[in-house]
Amino acid sequence: MNMASSAASSKFGFGGNWWIAVVFFLISVPLGMWLPALPNILETRGIGWVLPYAFAVAPAIGLISPLIIGSMADYRFSAQKLLGVLSMGGAIFLALAFLSIELGWGAWAYLGFQTMNALLSAPMWALLSTVAFANLENSDQTYPRYRVWGTLGWMAAGITVSWLGWDNSTMTGIAAAGVRVVLGVVCFMMPDTPPQGDLSKGRPSWRKYLGLDAMVLFRSSNMRVFLLTTVLFAIPLGAFYMCTPILLKDMGDTHPAASMTLGQLTEIVAMFMLGGLVARGKLKRVFVVA
Repeated sequence: MNMASSAASSKFGFGGNWWIAVVFFLISVPLGMWLPALPNILETRGIGWVLPYAFAVAPAIGLISPLIIGSMADYRFSAQKLLGVLSMGGAIFLALAFLSIELGWGAWAYLGFQTMNALLSAPMWALLSTVAFANLENSDQTYPRYRVWGTLGWMAAGITVSWLGWDNSTMTGIAAAGVRVVLGVVCFMMPDTPPQGDLSKGRPSWRKYLGLDAMVLFRSSNMRVFLLTTVLFAIPLGAFYMCTPILLKDMGDTHPAASMTLGQLTEIVAMFMLGGLVARGKLKRVFVVA
């Protein structure tokens, strides 16, 4: 059900659609702050060996967490409220993760806190997309105009980190946790997006609560191809963020976080082109070119 009409009356106030753009910006800032800095932070403190495990945590948790928490948004909680709670909850573990590095609690303490952060953070983008598609008019075309604010947020974060000289500092993670708290508050200002699941027929089965019913989607060959494509896309992307900061530092770049934002310039162009391409049914060509 599209709720664009109900949100139109408050377009520029509390519950207005413009808050969706603000949240896209803020949700990208924390990750844009600590992710490009993490490899050099770990290397500087002599625990670079944990880097592959640190990058594997979020994808591993991401296989499970969105299914379970997503079902809560389907049946129990408004998506924007659940997103706000997850953001603030994850902020606690994100701060603890980087404090554990700063205070020398050990690599395993960092991994534990980062795992808890990933558990709460993994569903956040999906929940934000749910809010956006439920409330934006002609969402298939207008969504990229809102999503591009996420790219701008990532760029702003990287530039800020390097400007402050935090490319090797755990302050990136602690500051990112502070932004997550602000994000959590702002999420409650987005349009209300109540659960769409039908509880009139009784409590959903445990399979629905665990999100296992979504597995039937993979009976479709198109969905299987889509899954394979996203997996293949993720491999070079993960390697890029894991290796590039260290490579840039070894090449003499003292501001790798800012330098890496150059890649987002082409992403901005792609976001503005995406709406028109999708409207023309050329999504397969987009994947091939990418």
